[in-house]
Amino acid sequence: MRLENNLYVNDACLEKLISSCPVLEDLSFVKRYEDDNVKVIRVHSLTLTSLSIKANHRLDYENAGFIIDAPRLKHLNIKDATSKNKTIINLGSLTNVSFLVKMFPRYNIADYDEVDFLMFRNFFTSISGLRDMKISWDALEFIDKFTPLPQFCNLSSLEIEIFWLFPKELPRFLESCPNLRSLILDFNDSWVMEYTKLTTVPRCLMSSLEFVAIKDETKFVIDTVIELASYFAENAAILKKLVLHLGGGSTNEKHSKSLNNLMASPRRSSTCQIVVC
Repeated sequence: MRLENNLYVNDACLEKLISSCPVLEDLSFVKRYEDDNVKVIRVHSLTLTSLSIKANHRLDYENAGFIIDAPRLKHLNIKDATSKNKTIINLGSLTNVSFLVKMFPRYNIADYDEVDFLMFRNFFTSISGLRDMKISWDALEFIDKFTPLPQFCNLSSLEIEIFWLFPKELPRFLESCPNLRSLILDFNDSWVMEYTKLTTVPRCLMSSLEFVAIKDETKFVIDTVIELASYFAENAAILKKLVLHLGGGSTNEKHSKSLNNLMASPRRSSTCQIVVC
């Protein structure tokens, strides 16, 4: 079922509509940009296996959010501009999450209180059993504030969309993913950023990481991409393939030299293949 840009009487109306489908397995919900009278999206289903939510709550952050109770849910895709309340329960079957959200509508992480941090920590802890996850850079930055970090021991595939801050928190987060096999870093919507040299080496680089892809087809942050590629080539012990997606075409002399140095430099893994495309 697909519900897109509809107007509802209230929260309860949408909740009742979803609950009235006793064999529903696939639900896609797209919230209107303008007010649709729904503040909190409530999904209660015993049969749902796939759920996609695209919402924009910029005008009512404090009261907006979603509550998901779907014990058979396997695939969850959330694209949420801003909302404070995020609750997911009964997640024994969940294996795949795409969680692209803006976590910081207050613009300063220091403005969040302990209650906010506890709520977000509980949310990420509740999805810590995932095998595949896609998240935004600000979600990663928010997770980095937790002590201790949630442990994603089952996570084998991770993709991070990075917009305008270099993820200096990356090694610490990867440390909480000890069995990670595939990592994709997407800089395609990023602007020029200063590279922060990474010095620590997470466990997964030594024991499980086999594939890394770094995307910058706009070439806005190509220096950062090359430096980051060097970090993985030098430290990932069993890496099989390192792919740089640079959109093809020509690069300037400086970048060409850096790429040549990368291709010629020693690699920690003797089986590592570097591909530039």
